[in-house]
Amino acid sequence: MIGISMRKYDSLLHSLQMIPRPDGVEEWLDDLKPNSSVSSSAEYQHAIHDLLTLLGALNDTGEETSSPMGYYLLRSLIALLQDTQRSGQSLTPAWQGTASSAAGGLGARLVNLLETYRLNHVADPTPLRTISGVLAVIKRRTTDQDVYLLQYDHKAEQFQPIGGKCEAFDADNYAALIRELCEELNLEHLELGKDLTITPIFEHESQRRVSATLQLITQYDHSFYHLTNIHFPLNTDDDTRWLTLDEVITGRSIDGKKVSGLLGSLTAERLNSLPYSVL
Repeated sequence: MIGISMRKYDSLLHSLQMIPRPDGVEEWLDDLKPNSSVSSSAEYQHAIHDLLTLLGALNDTGEETSSPMGYYLLRSLIALLQDTQRSGQSLTPAWQGTASSAAGGLGARLVNLLETYRLNHVADPTPLRTISGVLAVIKRRTTDQDVYLLQYDHKAEQFQPIGGKCEAFDADNYAALIRELCEELNLEHLELGKDLTITPIFEHESQRRVSATLQLITQYDHSFYHLTNIHFPLNTDDDTRWLTLDEVITGRSIDGKKVSGLLGSLTAERLNSLPYSVL
């Protein structure tokens, strides 16, 4: 068994197999046949049961599944253990990818499901990280519509406003935003007042949500700034793109890529009222 000794594998399998079948389970589900020659310590069994009880798959006594679906989870885990042991395959690669990866995104999707459930069903869920971010709104007019400059974040798998996290060494939000502009637009230097004007739209908007990158509940402190009087190049490519208001509001680019709801949170009316960043 890859990643676990045979003794521990047998103990884990035995502990799961000994949990009784509840009423209401589909009649066509095969019955378990626990290996009578294997046993596991009471402490080991309690630890396994405690974990499954915490996840809600077992009832409060930790001795029976909480529902047929809890038992189906149990049986899926047993089959997964047996199949990976027989084939010699490891589940480690399944924890390396992003949430949209195929088999490689299992871990990210599982963490996302747990954190999304915690966010939506637990009163005042504890954030696992806290981030202060600065975001630039850069607007221009094309021949027939307004567009906004966003950049594709491959880790988050979505288009986002130009900007990023405030670092401890940043003197203030303006310094953080200028640093992020230089980094993301590949600029050597920007001088406030000479190369651009920065006007706050609103600052310190608090938001708690599941991160698109790490899949963890994160407490965000977002500040939005409108850029005008821009005197530096706004080079575009496949990742740095002008998106229409419709793409921003609907959350999907014309080629089907996800667009962060951050800019859309300003509302169409607010975005429409902003002056153009470049003419």
